[in-house]
Amino acid sequence: MTAQIGTITPESSAANNSANGSTTVVIADMSATLGAIAAVVSPGQVLTGLTLVCANGGPDQALNATCVPSADVGAISNIVCTPTQPQASLANGASISCTYDYTAPGTLGGSNTGPTTVNFTGTTGASNDSNPANNGDTDTAVIIDAVNDTGASVNGFTGGIALANVLATDQLGGAGATLANVNLTQVSSTNAGVSLNIVTGAVTVAPGTPAGSYTLVYQICSTVLPLVCDTAQVSVTVTAPIIDAVNDTYGPINGVLGGSTASVLGNDTLNGVAVNPADISLAPGVSPNAGLTMNPDGTITIAPGTPAGVYAYPYTICQVTNPLNCDTATATVTVLSIDAVNDGPTNVPATGGTTPSVVANDTINGGTPAVIGTNVTLTPGPSPNAGLTMNPSGTITVAPGTAPGTYGYSYTICQVAPNQLVCDMAVATVVVQPTIDAVDDGPTNIPATGGTTPSVIVNDTSTAARRR
Repeated sequence: MTAQIGTITPESSAANNSANGSTTVVIADMSATLGAIAAVVSPGQVLTGLTLVCANGGPDQALNATCVPSADVGAISNIVCTPTQPQASLANGASISCTYDYTAPGTLGGSNTGPTTVNFTGTTGASNDSNPANNGDTDTAVIIDAVNDTGASVNGFTGGIALANVLATDQLGGAGATLANVNLTQVSSTNAGVSLNIVTGAVTVAPGTPAGSYTLVYQICSTVLPLVCDTAQVSVTVTAPIIDAVNDTYGPINGVLGGSTASVLGNDTLNGVAVNPADISLAPGVSPNAGLTMNPDGTITIAPGTPAGVYAYPYTICQVTNPLNCDTATATVTVLSIDAVNDGPTNVPATGGTTPSVVANDTINGGTPAVIGTNVTLTPGPSPNAGLTMNPSGTITVAPGTAPGTYGYSYTICQVAPNQLVCDMAVATVVVQPTIDAVDDGPTNIPATGGTTPSVIVNDTSTAARRR
């Protein structure tokens, strides 16, 4: 090599402006090669024993050779290189072999990781590297990430879909998780009625599921690497249906004879439809009167002889599936009474006559006198004899010449409309007396020596005797 030294101005001596000599140039060529890296990683997953090889392919030794693995997200750790780097002098054809560990970003099990891919880079170099174009090697892995979801509230009575697809927020790289690139399984559920449809990804609530807050855990795994998975959970709120016990009104009920009502459940609803007795429990409240009993089927029995009155009978219905889902209502029962009291015996002569009214001693609603046309109606029964007639006023007329005897004449009184079904029956006893005719006797002659007359009744008469 020849080097010429000079200036742009004339020199007084040019004899020493040139020199002859030689210089040796050392050329290296470092290249980096990453070892195999999993195509898919899960949040927080640790990959151990990853490798990076940095080789000197140049004709000369590499000076201050380096070999460094890195990743754009997550963390590289435990780098061990043989020989150590930077290596002051790496011979031609020699290499630096490094092992390292990698921890993916995020936490396994439901949190949103954020990054969707990991870019790995292996970098090498030397101070005398002649070819920087091959100083790096790259590889990429995608992150599988199942993200927690909150489903919509579902009515447990009818059931339904709480979440259309759990994969909607999940990731497998930037493309997102789909049923084509992940395997979907249900891990657990805090209620058997809340389940995952692995064919569609939907979270469903079965009809009849109790109200409550439930958690379903599911897992997604890469179809490429089936052991690389992530889990997440879906929070599902199941609500109770509306239960509605509706007040009831019954009556009038004849307190004398007793009776029963329809079921109090007849107008009650669960989830807007008539209750099915199998879906609810019935708890009667305190009976307002010993004569009223609410039965298991919801009917109310009114015992004979129950006093007249308006009775409020409370009750509560609760959903069997959700025992605390209850409602209370009141059944109002109107009990009316009527008391037709037997009359007589009343004596009437065979010559005819009229009895007092049969309703004179009858009452309604616990003591109010019965008045025909005002608060009761009168219906005579069959007459026991053609000579006896019960009049609209309740009196009984006995026609002259009616055969003597004791007659039972039945009748029924009913309260006036709208309570015309509240009735009672009694019997009036009428005794028709026979006619007796005592005829004067004599004169009858008796001798002074004494004697006995014929019977004084020989010429007397009686209609009773003739009837016999």
